[in-house]
Amino acid sequence: MRLAIVGDGENLAALQQTVAAKHLEKQVTFYGNLAHDNVIQKLFESDIFVLPSLRVEGFPMTLVEAMFAGLCVVASKIGGIPDAVLDGETGLLCKAGDVTELKDKLLRLVSDKILREKLGENGKIYAGKELSLQTMLTKYEQVFTEVLK
Repeated sequence: MRLAIVGDGENLAALQQTVAAKHLEKQVTFYGNLAHDNVIQKLFESDIFVLPSLRVEGFPMTLVEAMFAGLCVVASKIGGIPDAVLDGETGLLCKAGDVTELKDKLLRLVSDKILREKLGENGKIYAGKELSLQTMLTKYEQVFTEVLK
């Protein structure tokens, strides 16, 4: 099992130091910021997508991309994330900042390939029906039409 971390942030250096101090360099790879095509490639190479955000996210497109890739998603129940991930149906949600709950859900998915694949497939179907560009544009058009009446 390996952990791939894509992107950066203010805590990246501290995280890299923790990984080194715990001698986990063989299990954790830091990719930094990648071009969009490379991010998509990483998604297709993965089994689980994790977004343990502590801040209020609007509607993270990374979740939608992960769902279109058929990945099971584990994310924080904060901001617009629950609008993309239906807990127990298209992925798993946990309380923002609850490390124990995040760990438990990840361990469950790592040990249950059938559940992981089921949630990933459900997410892919849901994203195709509800989160595609055409569907979103249609929904926006309906809102604007209603507002302009």
